[in-house]
Amino acid sequence: MHGVCLRTVYGVSVLGHKARSGPVARLLVRKHLRALSLLLRRLKADFGGPARVLDLEVLSGDPHRGGQHTVRVVLRDGQAFVYKARSVEAEGLLFGRDGDSLAELANQFLAREGRPERLPLLDIRRGSGRFGRHYGYIGWVDAAPHLRPMRRGPFQVRAIRVTGFAARRLWRDAGLLAAFAHWAGIADLHQDNLVVGRGHDGALRYHPVDAEFFGVGFDDLESTLLVRASIRQGAPSHLHAGFECECQPCGREADQWGFHLVRGSWRLQRIQRGVPEVYAALVFDGQNRIGYRPYLADFLSGLLSGCDLISRHQDVFRALLRRGSGNCLLRHMVRATRVYWDELRPRLAGPALRGGRPRLRPSELRQLEYLDIPYFVRRGRGRAVYYYDPYPYRLRRAGPLPATARATAGPKPLQPEHFPVLLQDALDHVLPARAPVRAEADGLSLRRRRGSHKTHFEGKVRNGVWSVHLDSRRGVAGVTVNSLDEAERRENPVRSVKPLGGC
Repeated sequence: MHGVCLRTVYGVSVLGHKARSGPVARLLVRKHLRALSLLLRRLKADFGGPARVLDLEVLSGDPHRGGQHTVRVVLRDGQAFVYKARSVEAEGLLFGRDGDSLAELANQFLAREGRPERLPLLDIRRGSGRFGRHYGYIGWVDAAPHLRPMRRGPFQVRAIRVTGFAARRLWRDAGLLAAFAHWAGIADLHQDNLVVGRGHDGALRYHPVDAEFFGVGFDDLESTLLVRASIRQGAPSHLHAGFECECQPCGREADQWGFHLVRGSWRLQRIQRGVPEVYAALVFDGQNRIGYRPYLADFLSGLLSGCDLISRHQDVFRALLRRGSGNCLLRHMVRATRVYWDELRPRLAGPALRGGRPRLRPSELRQLEYLDIPYFVRRGRGRAVYYYDPYPYRLRRAGPLPATARATAGPKPLQPEHFPVLLQDALDHVLPARAPVRAEADGLSLRRRRGSHKTHFEGKVRNGVWSVHLDSRRGVAGVTVNSLDEAERRENPVRSVKPLGGC
């Protein structure tokens, strides 16, 4: 319950300036106790309190809205949820189970058309009472039964091991999720926001457990952070894509060190037997191969299936999206979280940074002074931006903020001519430029000779064949969709919105 708070307090007390460490530690503890008090009141109203709640665990993460953190809640009947001290309307609209979600609609179309791919579904429970829309619960996706040890140098790593048919199905569903995330504009799907676990149908698949930021107008696939084709998103050494193709324990070594009392003084020393790092979204198979490279044809089959499905039924999808997101509380990203952490660390331990700092606005500074990572929301597609002051009792207008045009652009209609860019990003994530590739599966073929700049793709879908010719030298891709009954034929050569060369 108190580990996350005590760890921060301990670091401030040991490393911070003496004049600041006391007031900062007291503020952190006050925030922590207020957050827990609010949580306990909500658990009593929603579940009945200790009579039904068996266990609680405060999970690590960025502090928002007065020191609020996510909390794992285990009920005595075996059910488990993740408590979110923010709206869960976004996850409900996108992936909610037993509701009117986009994922359920897509799965219904896929089942009707005899396609094997499925999108993940989440158990969503909204809060109760006057402030019920400002918090909620997401069903716990349990990766523990599928975690296996994987050695990476001095690090002890536990990741998801999937073999055989289950691996092929997982990566096929992952390709479908990639197409869906691109169309819906779901951002920030890096490795920490995905969990691999069993769905309600028993199949292993990726589950986006933090999809509060969507509706962004994307031009490519890597902007979702599921892949990292050219590593444009953030610092390259700390980008862990959702569908990672290698184990990157960079930055994790901080968890392998601790303070030890040696002859009356505290010393920072390496922990000889650290707790293994857990990667609930890093997938490897029986041959210790990481990611979808060995299952490239399956991943691309799911990607094509998703693009084809959405392009044919996008009027229905867009209508549901507009209806569901009209008054939905959606997160509004102003700056990268690492920028805020650079501002927050000196406030925790001091002294303040000098030079090269961004010009922060009053609404950002107010939250940073309260030792929170600034958090902003919008109502549906509205342009007004708000922040909690205090949470959850008041939403205050944020005032002028740096422009983020993509945040309100909304998802674009998904057309076949968009598919080559998604295909190129998917290939660049797992293959070096001009590396030879030959993959075939279930009516899909992909070919590229060694050293060639041309890639040929062809895949069968329900009502036709999609043919794509990538040319990394010219930066031009053509996509042709041929109807099986020759009743319809479309040819759409397009100049890509980004260079189609390898990474």
